[in-house]
Amino acid sequence: MNVERGRGAVIYALAGGVAAAGVLWWFRAAPTIAPNPRAEAWRGTVERLLPEGPGRAANTVTLGPGAVREVSMQVSDGSYVVSVVCAGPAQSRVRVSVSTVGEDSGRGVRCGEDPLPMHFTLGLAGQFHLNLAADAGGPVMFRWALQRIGPLGSGRGR
Repeated sequence: MNVERGRGAVIYALAGGVAAAGVLWWFRAAPTIAPNPRAEAWRGTVERLLPEGPGRAANTVTLGPGAVREVSMQVSDGSYVVSVVCAGPAQSRVRVSVSTVGEDSGRGVRCGEDPLPMHFTLGLAGQFHLNLAADAGGPVMFRWALQRIGPLGSGRGR
């Protein structure tokens, strides 16, 4: 019986050693991804142009060529200003759609080294959906911000 226990302990120790060696190999074999200085500069630009602040939800998204993303969040009913900005190679664009019931508010946002934010007002009832679709000119850094400006019906329209 003790011999069987000894053999079992040896087998478990060997299995543990092989697993530890596999984990070590896994981490050492992972490619190192060098940071892209242009992308980091673009991130800094869009975050400077649309900073976070009190009462303002904001997020930065990296979009590769042809990438599609959806952002969704719960909001209280009211009028909001949606601000968007995109930094990336000249001539690249991101199509931005704010989904409301049966409506597509698609807008093309130009990206560039010196981008300008776009702002538009809309009424939201409980849910904010932002659909993003990058063209083939990416990768780009896209930033959106959402800020409530009043009760539903107080906005300036689209």
